Formats: sequence, C-alpha cells, structure tokens
Amino acid sequence: MEDPNKKLILDIGCGSKKKPGSIGIDYSYSTGVDHVLNIENDALPFADESVDYIYSSHCFEHLKDEGVGNVWKEISRVAKNNATIEIWTPYPHTDQQWLIGHVAGWGPLRWDHLSSSHRDIYSNSFLDGGYWRWNEAQFVIKPETIKELDEMNIPHEFAIRHMNNICTEWGCFFSYVKEDPGIHAPKRSISLGGRYSCDEYVKFEGKRTELHAPKRNISLGERYSCDEYVKFEKEKIRIEEELNAIKQSKIWRFFSLYRNIKDKLSR
Repeated sequence: MEDPNKKLILDIGCGSKKKPGSIGIDYSYSTGVDHVLNIENDALPFADESVDYIYSSHCFEHLKDEGVGNVWKEISRVAKNNATIEIWTPYPHTDQQWLIGHVAGWGPLRWDHLSSSHRDIYSNSFLDGGYWRWNEAQFVIKPETIKELDEMNIPHEFAIRHMNNICTEWGCFFSYVKEDPGIHAPKRSISLGGRYSCDEYVKFEGKRTELHAPKRNISLGERYSCDEYVKFEKEKIRIEEELNAIKQSKIWRFFSLYRNIKDKLSR
C-alpha cells in the first residue's frame, strides 16, 4: 500500500546523479533515470497538482528558448500549491556558462521577470495560472575566492553583481502558489564551495594545504619575459630617481619661482 505521507519528488535532467528519494527524468537513459522523455516537448507522466518537490541541477542551461516554455508549463501543472521548485544553473558571469552544450543563461533578471516584475504574463502563458514565488537565491563561491575578496576589501555582493568568475553556480528556490505574491525579491545568501555547509567549510580549511594553483604573472605589453620585466622596472626606478634629483636642484627651484612670477604678471 502506498504511503499517503510520502512526498513525491522529481529530479528533472537528473542524468546519472539523481537526487536521493526522487524520480529521475532525462532525455536519455542512464543509471537512476526512471522516465525517458524530452521535457522540451513531452508532458510529465504525473497527475495535476500531485508533486511536492521539483528539483533540477544543471539542466536548464541546456534548454532552448522555444522549449523552456513547455518545461515551465509542465512543472506548474504537476506542482501542488506551495510545492518547492529548486533549480541550479551556472551563474552567467562565470566561464562555466560558456561550455559546449550550454545554450541559455539564467541570470537574476530572467528569474525576476518570471516570478515578480512580469509575473502576470508568465502566469497566463506558461505557469498554469499560478505563480513562482521566489524565496531564495543561493550563490556558491569558493572559500579561497571569499578570502581574496576580503583581503582586497571588495564587498561580496558587489563582486557577485559586477565581477566575473566569482560565483561558480547558483540555486533558485521557488514556491508554486495560486495567489499572486506581488512584486518581491528573494533572500540572497552565499554558500561556500560546492553548496557547502559551515561544517564542510571548516573541514575544507583544515585541508587547505593540499590545494595548489599555478604561478600567475603579468606580461607587460607584448609577451614580456621575466628578464625584460626586471629591466623595465629598473629603468622605471632610474628615471624616477633622476626626476626627483632634478626637482631637488637649484635649477628646478629657480624655474618654479620664474614660472610663478610670470603667471602673476600675466593676470
């Protein structure tokens, strides 16, 4: 007999890494996939208002614009009122966004249009008359990136909004609701590492010495070598020293006095 209290959870685009306790859906079969279908065209094999939780990780960036409407419609059709919708994608300001096979970017403005600023248009056209209330936006940032930002006194929120390769991926958490949520904005939070918890961050810090990275240097102009850079720096120092010596000389002081007198007389 089926447990009436058991929650129905879908993992859309699960691949071989299905969320534990969920029903896996993908366009091709692999370990963990329970239903093979093309979500850009096909209907989900579930009754209206029957699903408690819809999860998708790194699937939406593969969806074409002409197909994503069907995905919105089907998620909204099967979702119970107040069902949770959790979607993870690369953050648009990261190199991951431009990997082969990624055909769509999912940034804050796109989700804001759907959930808040243009919600009535989406509700009538794609969301089965309901709304996706945006509860939280979670930004994943590597701990070492956080440390670098702190050392340079760059606010985390500024870096997320305006700098590249700060946030590696992000998750958006919605509730499917029948009542209009009005204009709203999600809570914004930072997750350290790959959706890290605080305990995992402490473990990460303990293993930090195991990490390594290549030496990074700057080449001035056209592919400077290290020797050329040293020569450049030495020449720069020499010129600065000569200028300082001239400024301290009697000739420089006389020239400055002459220029001041000339300026006064010309007024």
